[in-house]
Amino acid sequence: MNQKYGKNRGYANMSHVKKGDIIFHVYNQIIHAVSVAKYDVYSSPRPLEYDGNIWNDDGWRVDCDMHRLEIPLSDHREWLNAHKGEVFDKNGKLKQQYLFKLNEEQKIYFSHLLSKELMQSLLLSDTTLTTKIPSLEEIKRNSTKRTKTNVNHTWVHSAQNDQLKDDIGKIGEQAVFKYLTEKYTESDYEIIPISSNLAGKKGNDAAGYDILLKNDKMITYIDVKTTTGSNQSFYMSAKEKSVLDSSVNEKNKIYNIYRVYGISKTGNDTAKFEIFKENSLKNANYQALDFFVSV
Repeated sequence: MNQKYGKNRGYANMSHVKKGDIIFHVYNQIIHAVSVAKYDVYSSPRPLEYDGNIWNDDGWRVDCDMHRLEIPLSDHREWLNAHKGEVFDKNGKLKQQYLFKLNEEQKIYFSHLLSKELMQSLLLSDTTLTTKIPSLEEIKRNSTKRTKTNVNHTWVHSAQNDQLKDDIGKIGEQAVFKYLTEKYTESDYEIIPISSNLAGKKGNDAAGYDILLKNDKMITYIDVKTTTGSNQSFYMSAKEKSVLDSSVNEKNKIYNIYRVYGISKTGNDTAKFEIFKENSLKNANYQALDFFVSV
């Protein structure tokens, strides 16, 4: 509450902050830092430095990982003026409030003010995993020599497995996202995180793929399959298979699986990966193990 015992919208917005939310810190119309929420908001007693009767003893707290920068809002006054409303006034200046929630258009604009490297760091920030994202080494098949990994693979659908989102899978997705970002740094490709492992609460785990790679000519759906063991058979969901099937008949869309294996549970060192492209997936053997029945 404020000093008149009324609700303050800026303070109330604090109660909605979730782990992974990106926060811009502004003072005197300059963005001085950007941070990512390490955990969901939680109740906390008033800090000792905030004494006096105008503050309640109980409040909200958000722990953040902060990155310092210097971006004057005055450099973007024209755009902000054209998008005035709850957050910005008619002159393109940020209104006085403790915390605002940006709309989708504002989120996109502000995210483009950050470097690709910083944005990637924010998207991949996760305090529940004190792991280093591994580097990836691509393994390509030798069609003239038969090896243990050069065998027919079976992709299996299990409805039960669709719900498993363990740490190994998350590390694999983060490693592929990092690999793609570094590979396409100087290209016109846009790398879009889709899964909740990469995009946080804004992610969509029902999309049928984890990452979207696109430019003006081609869209590539990328799904990541990760294990600590060898390059063996793995599970696909019905939705993933559906996206694969629909992309086969479209010239400007392809579906690839990045098969990451031999990964450490701590995410250290180098893991191997192999790209299974649409033609290989189209000719694979699919074995249904479970049925989801609704009566």
